[in-house]
This record gives sequence, C-alpha cells and structure tokens, in this order.
Amino acid sequence: MLLEYFSVIEDPRLDRSKRYPLVHILILSFVFILAGQNIWHQIQAFCEETLDWFSEFLNTSLGVSSLIFFCMFFLC
Repeated sequence: MLLEYFSVIEDPRLDRSKRYPLVHILILSFVFILAGQNIWHQIQAFCEETLDWFSEFLNTSLGVSSLIFFCMFFLC
C-alpha cells in the first residue's frame, strides 16, 4: 500500500543522481520515523539491521544508503 501511495510522487532529482528510487527513500524514511528513529545515525543503523526485511518488498540490491545520502537528500 505504501509503495502505491508514494510511487505517484514526482521525483525532482536529476536523472544522474537517482541511484536510489524516490519511492524507496520515502518508504524507508516513513518506516524509520514510525519506529521512533529520528537521528541520522539511528536511521542508517536501523536500515542496516532491517535490510533483510525491507528486501521482501523493495529492491535492496544496492544496499543501504549512506548516512551522508540521507542527510543531503532531506536537506535539499
């Protein structure tokens, strides 16, 4: 359901900077917040710990986004 909801949001990033799909970033961030993660280091650690679970419904072949990636994505 979240995948369908977030997939309609237009990605404003340049094509060359789209390593991770926008829908994946939004879903991961939404789940992080629901899980009480609100510090960048916690978010990345939570993602690494739950990567197997996320791989059940998201393509996680690129692995975990870096801490810097999350910071830059949400600051832009």
